[in-house]
Amino acid sequence: MNLYLLLGITMIFLSINYLISDKDILNPAFVFAGVNFIYIVTCCISNNLYRVEICAKTIYVISVGLVIFTISNIIFRHFSKCNKSSIKFVCESIKVNKWFVIFLLLLMVIVAFVMARHIISVASRYGGEGNLALSIGIYDNLSKFSDISTGTPILYSIMLFPIRASAYIFVAIIINNYFAKKRFDKFLLLYCALYLPFTLLSGGRSELIRFLMAVLVDILIIKRKVAGSYKRENFKNLIRIVLFVVCMIIISFPVLNLIGKSRALSSNAPLMHLYKYIGGPIYNLDSFLSSIIYKSEYWGQETFQGLYSFLGNIFHIKQFSYRLHIPISIINGIDLGNVYTMYYMFIEDFGYAGLLLVFPICFYYFYSYGKLIDYSKNKTPLGINLFVYSYMFNALTMLLFSNRFYENMLSYNFLKLWISFYIVWIIIRKVRFKCVT
Repeated sequence: MNLYLLLGITMIFLSINYLISDKDILNPAFVFAGVNFIYIVTCCISNNLYRVEICAKTIYVISVGLVIFTISNIIFRHFSKCNKSSIKFVCESIKVNKWFVIFLLLLMVIVAFVMARHIISVASRYGGEGNLALSIGIYDNLSKFSDISTGTPILYSIMLFPIRASAYIFVAIIINNYFAKKRFDKFLLLYCALYLPFTLLSGGRSELIRFLMAVLVDILIIKRKVAGSYKRENFKNLIRIVLFVVCMIIISFPVLNLIGKSRALSSNAPLMHLYKYIGGPIYNLDSFLSSIIYKSEYWGQETFQGLYSFLGNIFHIKQFSYRLHIPISIINGIDLGNVYTMYYMFIEDFGYAGLLLVFPICFYYFYSYGKLIDYSKNKTPLGINLFVYSYMFNALTMLLFSNRFYENMLSYNFLKLWISFYIVWIIIRKVRFKCVT
């Protein structure tokens, strides 16, 4: 019964934020409420399997998150001048030197080869048989769930971020140039196509999903800029988003075979696998809130693990290199993994006062989104803000899955990626090449 009460509360906040945002389906509060709705509907569907009656604390925590996003949405709409103009932008085709793209293509192939050899080499010592897919799965498990030092090739560690930043910039340029001249640059397309399998070397599907989600965000925002309004195709865009989500779910299953994790699917039917990763985090959060809450040793230890790791590397503090306290959750004999929503980290570190950490998340997304759609300031759809926002949009949709925002934002890796965005964009815009026409 409590689960359906939470579903009703979520539907109310989804409707309220849709109206507050003036029917803007990309508004951060509407997106967040929509993700909550999907997760809770999944819980309702799978409840016959798990037979869990969520507690009042879970309803309270999730409702507070929705309230904070709604308050932020009201403040955003009050102070912003967004969406009040019908100015249309004329997309200018951006030319990228083909030799620069070819250089990055070759670099990505070399880095992928080096990393693949390293993965196979490490995995072969622990049961791998030379198969890259199987080796990726073994390598990922060793690096995440064991104390074995798997290491990473220096070339991969250094060049990963320029390669990644280039992919996000190039795909935005492809979309921009299509709206400008209705044609694609074959070298940029080839680079982005090769980047898709390159993402799987990380051992998971997260980067692949993040990149594809960035493509969707780029399309919707650039199309919105060109049209001068988001309402003209609001329904069509909503259908596109639904189709995208369905396609992502379908694609995620065969990808498991490519990263050596097909056993995770064979031991659980596809629907069980889906329930585990979409409905599971809420059940896990409920289990955590219903038990004695574990308290972290350091201030913000679980929430700001990326920041601690960064500071530990700089100042050589070994204590700052640690694993998160996220035990595997077993509910009624069913393995639901170790994802507990972002609230788990906040409450574990700061108690229920930690829910206030949702406010900085809201500030980032509303501020960045406001800059993107403010017609009075942005004279072009493309820029660092779009590249970073499209990269971070995945974290917004994953807040009910894990602490993806603070994990990404407050880390040394994000700093390297942010610098890479600037360097690659400056090279494209400022360094004079003989451009591709």
